[in-house]
Amino acid sequence: MVVDRSKLPARAAARVGGQRRTASHSHGAHVDVSAIKSASKKSQLQAVPGFDEVQIYLNENENGDVIKIQKPEINANIKSNTFVVSGGHQDRRPIGEFWQDLIGNTITPEQLQKLAELQKDMKAQETAEEKQ
Repeated sequence: MVVDRSKLPARAAARVGGQRRTASHSHGAHVDVSAIKSASKKSQLQAVPGFDEVQIYLNENENGDVIKIQKPEINANIKSNTFVVSGGHQDRRPIGEFWQDLIGNTITPEQLQKLAELQKDMKAQETAEEKQ
């Protein structure tokens, strides 16, 4: 089909080819739950109940970080050594902050004082052994 360009409007005559459309992508960390469930079925993962908390220790740097997941859903295939831990997590924290919270929430002041005394006694024993 031959088109006489003089009969077309000026704007249409200048354009050659079609319009380019760009696809919009979502760059969020959206995870499809059904895709995870279907992958776990393919891997023959079984639900493991009874966990209140999971702590994942990372050694990416000298300090190390801890990711803490409250009330996780755990699926596992123990034969193939495959575990899937999912659930809402707290932000990554350095391990030093994590231990401070753990000690502060679980050890009473009396127990902490006994630990300090035990540490002093152990240091005294070490110095006595070094002198001998």
